[in-house]
Amino acid sequence: MYVSEIQFSFHLQDLPRIHALAEDVMARMGQLPGCRQVVVLRTAPDRLTSFVTYDTMLHAEAAEDTVADLFGRIAPLLVVLPQRQIYPALFFARFDD
Repeated sequence: MYVSEIQFSFHLQDLPRIHALAEDVMARMGQLPGCRQVVVLRTAPDRLTSFVTYDTMLHAEAAEDTVADLFGRIAPLLVVLPQRQIYPALFFARFDD
């Protein structure tokens, strides 16, 4: 498993617009081969951090164009363009009901 991390800052008044785009972004991410999970955390009032898990590094790298396109759509709402980092997951467990 590999995890992609993206931190991005935005203007507080744009949070409703970011929420409006989130459904489409999540749907597109869910269609990517090897994409297993997307988690977005609000890490500060004006900052979000996304974590996306992929089966392999190849899947994570192959998603780069789609991720760039999706973030390009919200770029006007961001304070600075985000940087994407990919890390190997040392531990990963999923618990279903």
